[in-house]
Amino acid sequence: MERPTCKTCPYWKQIEDAELYGECRRYPATEGNRLDVNCDPGSVSIKWGHWFDQEENDWCGEHPDFPAYILIMKGREAYKSSGASPAG
Repeated sequence: MERPTCKTCPYWKQIEDAELYGECRRYPATEGNRLDVNCDPGSVSIKWGHWFDQEENDWCGEHPDFPAYILIMKGREAYKSSGASPAG
């Protein structure tokens, strides 16, 4: 099993027109800056959020397949350290 990456994660959304980049949407967007727009007769305050940009080959422990990947890797390490040799 290959390491799960952002590209294969259901929480990752590729950014349009960005070949290798996307946004991690595992959690809600963080609050961005406020933009105050002065209009007559009053002013408007606009807020926006931001998701973190990631490259498609980045990875983290939040990927749904990551726990299985860790178990497989631990099993391989245990096998190697046991000194056993492959059957054949």
